Amino acid sequence: MSSEMKQATCSCGFSVVSEDENEIVEIIQNHADGKHGKSMTVKDVRGMMKEA
Repeated sequence: MSSEMKQATCSCGFSVVSEDENEIVEIIQNHADGKHGKSMTVKDVRGMMKEA
């Protein structure tokens, strides 16, 4: 069974593509905090994910 690639893109254009949803969540949360001073929940980030 192959894993499907997922993607999450910030409104600023920053994008993450990975097979690992937890990796995407961590990277997007760190980006949102570090670059925008915003906190995002796991649910927030998972809601942004689409198939890549």
